[in-house]
Amino acid sequence: MTKYILSAVLVSFTILLCQGGEENGFRTNISPELSVYWNSEIFIKSDSFSSAAFDKCKIGKELLSSWETIFNVYGEYPEFRFFKEVACRKDEVELNLWCRAEPKEPGPKGFTTYTFTIPVFFLRGCRYRAVSHMPYAAAPHFTEGIFSGEEKSDFRLFKPGLYLEIFKGKQKIAIDLQPCGSTEEQGYGNGSRNYWYMYRDGENYKLVNGVQYWRIGGSDHFKVILRSGDNTDYYDIHPFYVSSEYFPYKIVHGFDFGGKKDKGAASFMEPCGLDEFDSKKGFGWLGNGDKNLLLVYENESNSPRGTAIEGNGESVFRLDARAGLYLLNVQSGSFKKDLKGFNISINEKTSVFPSTMRGEFLLKTIPVFVKENGLDVKFQGPAWRLTALSLQAVILTYEDFMISRSWYLVPASVPPCAKFENLEESGK
Repeated sequence: MTKYILSAVLVSFTILLCQGGEENGFRTNISPELSVYWNSEIFIKSDSFSSAAFDKCKIGKELLSSWETIFNVYGEYPEFRFFKEVACRKDEVELNLWCRAEPKEPGPKGFTTYTFTIPVFFLRGCRYRAVSHMPYAAAPHFTEGIFSGEEKSDFRLFKPGLYLEIFKGKQKIAIDLQPCGSTEEQGYGNGSRNYWYMYRDGENYKLVNGVQYWRIGGSDHFKVILRSGDNTDYYDIHPFYVSSEYFPYKIVHGFDFGGKKDKGAASFMEPCGLDEFDSKKGFGWLGNGDKNLLLVYENESNSPRGTAIEGNGESVFRLDARAGLYLLNVQSGSFKKDLKGFNISINEKTSVFPSTMRGEFLLKTIPVFVKENGLDVKFQGPAWRLTALSLQAVILTYEDFMISRSWYLVPASVPPCAKFENLEESGK
């Protein structure tokens, strides 16, 4: 393999390490290889490509109030270029790396790798839990073990890896190898091309990502996050892992209003009456809002339309929801009478549900962003009716790297060759 043949690999890593308890925090060194120290111990010894070397680089430094240091590294070779951004603070390190190879003729398709080198002494005796599964799989698979430091050379501890939890003493580190979760546009559900594997090589462990490339080039990208402290459990970060053509966004809540469930209501829906909000259940009416409500039974319907809740004035319905972007679906209508329109207010923004004719049922979908753990939906009008409601999670804050923030921490420092290709290739 020619030294500088590299697929158009767009690699974006985010290393997020949050440590609880007494510690020295994180420190990084750019030489231009990356080294990460954790509580004064060398954690990541180096990073490397199998088909390129970080030997001809320009290193710059940026300022951002929320970070102690931000470095950017740019390298340009005859056959490839790369850009690396590294930000560090006491409880967090973030790395973004972009690489671009020029087409090379002739030459077969091949394989290149990006590798983190971790010393055996750092992990020796630590218990681990790896999360992995293949494309089209319905749920992640968990593999547990202990880093003995005596594993056979080249023996893969897990494959393909999506998430790795490391228990070091009383503390825990999580390496999130697919931080975008089920929103990853390159795969199905949690299936993606950024599969990682880990093996021992002498006195070091290698955490490796392999990327297939073609002689004509191409483009690829992925992101990685490491965490430690409280929020390190896989399901705390990625609670929704199933994506299908029928329900592409996970349904967090589903309600059939009217106090009892209609025969034809979907399995994910539960009956909802006039109960006040219950934190254990995670839903209900606030304050005296339920005093303005009335349970309605029209007929035995084969869909969530035969029962409903009617209200007058103003009432607020609260839902438990983690911070992130959601779709709120509201259904209204009646078999027996015409209904006037009413207002739906969320986060001080109001949407109007249109009037409906007798026998007509409409569904209105409203995108909402939950900033904290909870969503209040206010219904207003002289006479309004609800037959069903559901809440679907689009993307959680932990998985959001394009909506509430930019992909790079300092976009202005990114070379145009990386910036424009990233936007074009990812469709953002």
